[in-house]
Amino acid sequence: MAVSQKQEHPYPHATITNNACHYPQDIAFRGFMLPAGSLIALIYFVAFGWLEMLKRSSGFPYKTEQALKKWAFLSVVGFYMAIGTIDSAGYPDIHSIGAIFFFIVLFITAGTITFICRELQKWDTRTVNRTSVLAKTVVVGYILACAIYCVIGGLLEKGENGD
Repeated sequence: MAVSQKQEHPYPHATITNNACHYPQDIAFRGFMLPAGSLIALIYFVAFGWLEMLKRSSGFPYKTEQALKKWAFLSVVGFYMAIGTIDSAGYPDIHSIGAIFFFIVLFITAGTITFICRELQKWDTRTVNRTSVLAKTVVVGYILACAIYCVIGGLLEKGENGD
C-alpha cells in the first residue's frame, strides 16, 4: 500500500516497518499480523511436540531444545510488541527490541530444529528423511541470508545518513 501510494520506495529499499508506518496500512498491517502471532505460537507448539514424539519413538537420548521452547514462546510476545508499535509513534525502542528479539529467537529455533532433525536422521534414518532435513536447511539458510542482508543494509544506511 505504501509503495502504491508513493509513500515508500519498493523492496528492497524500504523495510517492513517503513511500509507499515503510514495510515491506513498501519491499521491493515496490525489487523492481519496480530492474529499471526497465534499461528506462530501454534507452529512452535506443533514443531516442539513433533520433535519430542520423534525423539521418544527413536530412543534419541538428548533433550537439546527444551530450554529453547520457553524462549520461542516468549518471542511471540516480542512479535506482538513489534506489531503493536509498528508505527513507532513514541515507542521506537519497544518496536525494535520486540522485533529483534523475535527474529533472533526465530533464527535460533529454526536452526536448532534443523540441527536436531539432522541428528535424528543420523541416529535413526527412519525418523526423518534426507529431503526433510535438506528443506529445513534451505529455510534456515534463507533466514540467515535475510538477516545478513538486513544487517548490511542497516549499516550501509547508517553510513549514508552519517549516523
